[in-house]
Amino acid sequence: MLADIGVAATPGVDFDAERGSRYVRFCYAGTTADMAEAARRLSGWSRLKARAVRRAAAAASATCRLARVRVHSRARSSTRTSC
Repeated sequence: MLADIGVAATPGVDFDAERGSRYVRFCYAGTTADMAEAARRLSGWSRLKARAVRRAAAAASATCRLARVRVHSRARSSTRTSC
């Protein structure tokens, strides 16, 4: 991220060993203009967008699988879902 768009972050696990792996940490020590520029760069970063799309697709797929399992376990003959 630093090499691509000039914005640095620290893994959240550096600050919270138990739950930090789900987060990244940004330092907001700078001018308001610098923070606005960092947010602009992040919002346009294609790798971030690609990851968000993959996560959303994976979540939808997992939800769909769970729905099929629930439907199947309730009525063995019916496995219809909207997925």
